[in-house]
Amino acid sequence: MELKIGDRIRELRKKAGRTQEAMAAALGVTPQAVSKWESMSGYPDMETVPALANYFGVTIDSLFGYDGERDRRVKEICERADRMLKDRDTDFDELIAMLRVSVEEFPANGELLARLGDALYTAGWKKIGGCAYTNGKDPYIHADAAKNRENAYWNEARSIHERVQNMTVSPGIRDNAIIRLLTLYWEVGEQRKIDELVAAQSSVIVCRERLAGKNASGSWKPLGDAVLTFLRMTADLLEDAAAAVTTAEESYNTEVLRSCAAFAETLVPGENTLGATTCLFDLYFWIIVHAIRGGDLDGTLDAMSSMFVYADRQNKLFRTGVHSYDAPYLTECEFDTEELYELTDDHIIESLLACVTRTDALDQALAMNPRYAAWLAEEKKA
Repeated sequence: MELKIGDRIRELRKKAGRTQEAMAAALGVTPQAVSKWESMSGYPDMETVPALANYFGVTIDSLFGYDGERDRRVKEICERADRMLKDRDTDFDELIAMLRVSVEEFPANGELLARLGDALYTAGWKKIGGCAYTNGKDPYIHADAAKNRENAYWNEARSIHERVQNMTVSPGIRDNAIIRLLTLYWEVGEQRKIDELVAAQSSVIVCRERLAGKNASGSWKPLGDAVLTFLRMTADLLEDAAAAVTTAEESYNTEVLRSCAAFAETLVPGENTLGATTCLFDLYFWIIVHAIRGGDLDGTLDAMSSMFVYADRQNKLFRTGVHSYDAPYLTECEFDTEELYELTDDHIIESLLACVTRTDALDQALAMNPRYAAWLAEEKKA
C-alpha cells in the first residue's frame, strides 16, 4: 500500500479547521515540519505519530489510511477461508499456508487466528485421524492419548484455540473454538482442562438463545432461532450418544435417532426445511451407520432413501441466497445458504463406508438403492 500520510494529515487538519501554525504549536514542532509532512517531502517521527493521532482524535491505523483497507482485507481472507473449510475437496496445505501468511500480517486478529486453528483441527482429522479404544474392564470409549499427542496438526490447533479464548472474536467463532478445544482436550486425555473449560461456560438455562426466545417482544424470530438451535444441539447430542455409549443395542440407537428425525420433520414440515436440512441429513446418515452395524437391512435402505432426499435438497439450496421458513414457529426466521456445503454421492458413500465394515455382502445389499448401485458400478469401472 502506498503511504499517503501527508494527504491524510492535510485532510484531517482542514476538516478540523486548523492552520499549519496552530497544529505545529500544539504538537511542539515547527510549521515547516508540518508543511513537509503535507507535501510528502518528509514524515513525522515515530514519537510524533501517537500525538498526531490523539490531536485529531483518530486511531494510528486511521491516520495512516489503513483502517478501512485492513478491515476489507481481513474480511476477504475470512470469507475465502470459510469457503475452503466447507469444501470437502479443499487442499488443506494450501489453506493453512494462506492463513499462516495472513496471521503474520495481522497478528492481533483473532478471527484469522481462529480460522487457522480450525484448518489445523480439520487437517488433523483428515490427514491423521484420532485413535481410541475400548477394553473389557469398562464399557467406555477411551482416547489413545499417547498416540493422539503425536498429531502435530492438533497440537498446534489446541495452542491456537487457547489463545483465541483471550482475544476479541465474534460469539460464533468463540463458541466454535470452545467446542474444538474440548474435543482436542479429550483426544489427548486432558480431563482437568475439560472440566475447567466446561465450568467456565454458561448453562443452558441462561444461554443467549433461550433468553432471547423467552423474552422476545414484537417478533417471533428469537423464539424460532432458539428452537432451531435446540433442534441442532439435540441431534448432535443424540448422534454423539449413539456413537459413544457402547452398552446400547444398535436397534436402540436407530430408534432414538429416528425419533429425533421424526421430531425435526414434524417441527419443520414439508420441503422447505432450510437449515434443518443439514440436521436431517446427518441424522439419517447415522441411522444408516447404526442400522448396518445392527444388521437391519430394511432399516438401512429406508434411511438411505431419506438421506439422499435431504442431500438433494441441500444441493438444490446450495448458495441460492437467503430464504425464509414456512413452519409456524419459524415464519420470521431466515437461513443463509452460504452456510451449506455441497454433497456428492462419492463423498456421502465413502464417508458411510468409512464408519462400517465393508464386505461384498454389504455392497450387494446396499446396491438395492439405485444411487449406491450407480456408485458401485463406477467404482468397478475405475
